[in-house]
Amino acid sequence: MTSPADVLLVAAGVLAGAAGSAGGITSLISYPALLAAGIPPLPANVTQAVAFVTCLPGSALGSLKNVLLGVSDVVAAVGLALFGRFAGRRRCRWPWDCWPGA
Repeated sequence: MTSPADVLLVAAGVLAGAAGSAGGITSLISYPALLAAGIPPLPANVTQAVAFVTCLPGSALGSLKNVLLGVSDVVAAVGLALFGRFAGRRRCRWPWDCWPGA
């Protein structure tokens, strides 16, 4: 037979998992649910830390494809920034040389 605390923890786990995959804010849902289920603050906090550490590898592997796809955008942005930096350096030796009214 399930207790109300068991139902609360399962529901909070499902909601926390959905919130974690969307924005990484699982503790906003699961920590108060653990406290409401009667778990003392220290064990609830340790539970949160263990859950966070064990979710990191899965999140990193799940995001790897997106990170690798964005590498070309980062390289292009850095190249453009470096070009602008050196092109601006030829015109303005010091930042105040290019300020209006200087």
